[in-house]
Amino acid sequence: LQFGVLFFLLGLIIDPESSFAKQLFAAFGIPPEGEHISPHAGLVFFMILFSPVSRLTGVAFNAWSRKHEFEADAYAAAAQKSPLHLISAL
Repeated sequence: LQFGVLFFLLGLIIDPESSFAKQLFAAFGIPPEGEHISPHAGLVFFMILFSPVSRLTGVAFNAWSRKHEFEADAYAAAAQKSPLHLISAL
């Protein structure tokens, strides 16, 4: 899911037909040369913009992962009828 978000944002920034990419380049003061948008500048903008997005999504995905990890541990302890086997395995 995290890679899906990453590639979606990358596609928005690099796609020359994207109005988001055109507005982004204009905001950074780089006018597109005709209809051509530089993929190199797009990658730089992507890295600048993705860093804070990555931190926010990272926190959310870590919380989601930990929730499922605790659920799996609770299921394993219930399936063994005693959490002692699970504790000794760790």
